[in-house]
Amino acid sequence: MRYSTAAVAALASVVAAQKEAGCGPLELVYARATTEPVGLGAAGKNLWNHLQKDLPGSSVYAVNYPASMDLNGGGCKGVNDLVSHLQKRSAACPNMKFALGGHSQGGAVVTAAGPKLALEKAIVNKIVAITMFGSPPCSDFEKPAGVAPLLARCKSFCNKGDTICDGGGGGPRVKCPGVGGKSTMLSQTFVDQMRFYSGENLTEALEARQLPKGAKGAGGAPSGASGAGSGCGADERGHAIKGGGSGMAAHMAYNQDGYYTEAASCYITKQFKSMGGGAGAAGA
Repeated sequence: MRYSTAAVAALASVVAAQKEAGCGPLELVYARATTEPVGLGAAGKNLWNHLQKDLPGSSVYAVNYPASMDLNGGGCKGVNDLVSHLQKRSAACPNMKFALGGHSQGGAVVTAAGPKLALEKAIVNKIVAITMFGSPPCSDFEKPAGVAPLLARCKSFCNKGDTICDGGGGGPRVKCPGVGGKSTMLSQTFVDQMRFYSGENLTEALEARQLPKGAKGAGGAPSGASGAGSGCGADERGHAIKGGGSGMAAHMAYNQDGYYTEAASCYITKQFKSMGGGAGAAGA
């Protein structure tokens, strides 16, 4: 079959535009936990480090939102930014797949995006995986019907004793206009604990209280090393961090422990391949 010069030029233009837009095979869109500095947050960085090795050429986007104690006011900004980013990237990179993720309030932002994503069937079809840490359960995607397919592509990882997800019901949810519910403010006690266990104090806190520096993960492997989380998400809940920590220590240990961040990367990669990712995804 012979193509006209105009058709070839048009195709070349599309390919060039996608290359300029940085269209890789997959993009991780991730929301950090409460009070963490702007960016991916500790667990998000760990996940991204693994994913770069598992799926070379992938890209990452840190959801732009306050991650403050104003769960609704700030969280809904995150919902809007997450959906807007997916819309823009999906249009610019039609063959790109997406993985969504978040830690704590970041996970609540992801699940709260459900009603808006329900109106974006084409985007939902491109989301290969959702991986969250210390967050609401995947059952939050049962409704509305438009996001129900995401339920089967979701893992909400939970350390044993995590004060938010292990017996805590996944914590308070983000309620945005049109969804219902009154504004939710996180308790000052919760925020103080998050501040203590996040940012620059994370390593110091875990060393002093629960997880010694250089602690070994599951199976005796160093935390975050190959072999940890080898179940690829099969054991979604109940991993005990080294030292037996619980409460906020377990909630903030996803980065330092590394077990579930590696499992999340493995799960995303498996889902990406099973949903046809890689076949002309980059720049095509």
